[in-house]
Amino acid sequence: REALLQLTREGVLQADMENLAEAERTLRHALRLAQSAIGTDHIETAITLINLASVLQERGKAAETLQHVSEARTILENLEKDRATRHPLIPALRRACEAIAKLATPEQAVSAE
Repeated sequence: REALLQLTREGVLQADMENLAEAERTLRHALRLAQSAIGTDHIETAITLINLASVLQERGKAAETLQHVSEARTILENLEKDRATRHPLIPALRRACEAIAKLATPEQAVSAE
């Protein structure tokens, strides 16, 4: 789990430094690790999906961005349903999903206003 957190931090830092290609590679690796080590329905997997979606959106990969946002939303919805796994970050993560999705589909965001 510590390796996952380190990879995610590294990917976010690379994105912050605008090294988006390397950030994408790192976050894809972190996502594979998350899915295999902690499962596909874990808050940290959702966070990794959201971070990767943000980088993909910055790189202009709208379809893949929306796919990862959708996966993250599903995880968050499942976690929200179960009181035992409800996490205080879920509302903020849901808002992040919405913001990334709007950026990935600007024509829909403009028509909705």
